[in-house]
Amino acid sequence: MRRTAAGAALLMALLLACEGRTPADPSELPATVASVVVTPESDTLVSLGESLKLVAGALDAEGKLIAGKGYVWSSSDPAVARVNQSGSVIAVANGTAEIIATAAGIDGSATIVVVQVASLLSFVSQPTVAMIGEAISPAVRVAVRDSGGSTVTDAADAVTIAFAANPAGGLLVGTTTVNAVAGVASFADLAIDHEGIGYTLAATSNGLSSATSATFDVWSSLARIDDVDLGSDTLSIDGFNVIYEATVSSRSSNSMSAILLQAYVDQQSASRAAGGTAVRCSAVVGDLPPGTCSFKFSLGASNTGAGTGTLVPGDATTRFELKDGNSGSVLSTFNTPVTLVEFVEPPLPKARIDSVNLSSTTLAIGTEWVPYTATVTNEEPSTVSSVVLQAYIDQGSASRAAG
Repeated sequence: MRRTAAGAALLMALLLACEGRTPADPSELPATVASVVVTPESDTLVSLGESLKLVAGALDAEGKLIAGKGYVWSSSDPAVARVNQSGSVIAVANGTAEIIATAAGIDGSATIVVVQVASLLSFVSQPTVAMIGEAISPAVRVAVRDSGGSTVTDAADAVTIAFAANPAGGLLVGTTTVNAVAGVASFADLAIDHEGIGYTLAATSNGLSSATSATFDVWSSLARIDDVDLGSDTLSIDGFNVIYEATVSSRSSNSMSAILLQAYVDQQSASRAAGGTAVRCSAVVGDLPPGTCSFKFSLGASNTGAGTGTLVPGDATTRFELKDGNSGSVLSTFNTPVTLVEFVEPPLPKARIDSVNLSSTTLAIGTEWVPYTATVTNEEPSTVSSVVLQAYIDQGSASRAAG
């Protein structure tokens, strides 16, 4: 049973009397909690995860604040709004909850309303690599979100999709404006009519912050050349081949067979084959598995190879074609500039024979070999490869290899 204020004062006086002490002034007795107030009395949270700090105060019968009181906090509906024992409230879902502070068995409360307000857009399904004229799959999806980033599940805003970046001058076709359903707008038939690298889409809606998608590409075929890394941007006409590295990709769900990379050198009216190879992306040469791979090959500029016209020193273009060896169709092309120069035979290396120490100056014809010691010098700054010491015996008009 709850004690009254008068009863508590009487009990205190009796205890003091038993101890032989004079009763204290009533103002010195512990104050009794008459009510609890919570500030603010009500508030609205507009995004899930938004927080609010509540403050509780215990009052006596005269409405004066009682200092030093502890409070137990609780929520009438934690599924809508939760509260910790410091009085901090966090929004969980749309709805209304009473947040209660209890001291000395007395309750006070505040009414918290959670109602999401649409604030921004966000791509929840990004555009991916697509084929020319084919619908982007999976479908592009855009969510209407509150300021905390949670989807506003009752939003039905009209959302419009357009290009943010259009590097190849493509045309975006399909239904570009749809109403959100349960807070998400889905675009099932978006397609682009032109091959390109680095497209992005922008999503807009009246009164909401817009969103920009991740970059994506549009392909003209299932396979393409991503890049060719030049070992050198200078080619000697009818000279040595240069090592290059190509990176290619396939969107096919299965390996593509007999895929070839053919290179050409184009210069005004001249066009010459400049080397070719089957792709080397798996254990089977010519097979291109799904995904991306890189492989090396050699490239040369020659007027003796297949083609037309005559290559001369100056600017030129190397053209690479990824081909289907079964059908002969060109899947992808890639161009990069090069400079053609005259081929100059490299000078002989600066190497010499210093001396040959003969173990004997007499050789028996057709019988045993005689060991010799040769001393040689290389004056080049690096190692000279494939160097052979060849001996001969010369006699009149006769000359014979001798080891």
